[in-house]
Amino acid sequence: NALFDSGSLHIDTSELRSDGTQMWVDGDYICLYDSKGSIKGLFGTQQDITNRKNALNELQLSKMELEEYFENDISANYILTIDGYVLSCNNTFLKLFGLTKKPVPGTLNIIDFYKDPELRNKLVVRIIEERKIENYTVDFVSANGQEINAILNIIGIFDENDKLIKIRGYIVDITKQIKAEAAIRLNDTALKVISQGVVITDTNRHVISSNASFTSITGYSESEIIGSTCKFLQGPLSNPLTVAEINEALNNNSEFDGEILNYRKDGTPFWNELAISPIFSNGLLTHYIGVTRDITERKHAEEQLRKLSRAVEQSSSSIILTDLQGNIEYVNPKTLKV
Repeated sequence: NALFDSGSLHIDTSELRSDGTQMWVDGDYICLYDSKGSIKGLFGTQQDITNRKNALNELQLSKMELEEYFENDISANYILTIDGYVLSCNNTFLKLFGLTKKPVPGTLNIIDFYKDPELRNKLVVRIIEERKIENYTVDFVSANGQEINAILNIIGIFDENDKLIKIRGYIVDITKQIKAEAAIRLNDTALKVISQGVVITDTNRHVISSNASFTSITGYSESEIIGSTCKFLQGPLSNPLTVAEINEALNNNSEFDGEILNYRKDGTPFWNELAISPIFSNGLLTHYIGVTRDITERKHAEEQLRKLSRAVEQSSSSIILTDLQGNIEYVNPKTLKV
């Protein structure tokens, strides 16, 4: 109908070859008229454009795949004007900055999210000079006030006159990583300053770390015990029942608290008030932490007190203990006989 109405038509059509395969045809058609202006025939030319059509379809598919990649990339992707206004951004960008929907192009300025707004202007100057900036650490603040630690990669888009016209950026959120590193530094500092000896092992109970207090108590440096189990602390008088209790607790991924006679590097024994705790992450055992406290002096004092108590109990002399007001607090058996 279009052909008959206008007298000519240009159209792409899908047709079948004689072998049954599909082909695309680019056709131009015109009406032929007689002297009275009536259509007496048609004239047309056709060109096989199957390859071109397939290439266009592949290009369209690639474009759709790129758009999907852009939207679902783990980094927050965006394109800005030189002044910082957002022209386009992906879903990760929205999530990172706490936005609920994509802004109208040219209405949202990324400067509003910079913790130091002046830094953004300095980055633009660098882009003009260097054309791109890679792995730059920067701090942002989201729409709900949350601080964001990030790695920023920026690429300048220039026109034919080498003038910067747009900026493409990729932001990777490393906030959790920064906090984890800070926690590790804090824990490391705490382990260094506490008086108790601390040993950290893997799930196979091989030492991966120890603190200076452990070295002070046992005489073993960290480098000497890395990769070893803590059996090196046991000796001839270490109670095998206590050792069995420790192994049972570890096998059951439970805590152990108790006392055991251990041995220093020089062979001298010491009483160890030992606490061992399994460490879990997402329900899986990852490490064991052992805390050692040297209680040798306390054990000696307790033994001296026991000896004194036995001597008083067995003494042939009458012994009476009173408080400062003269109230009797203790008498030994000999006193009772008297």
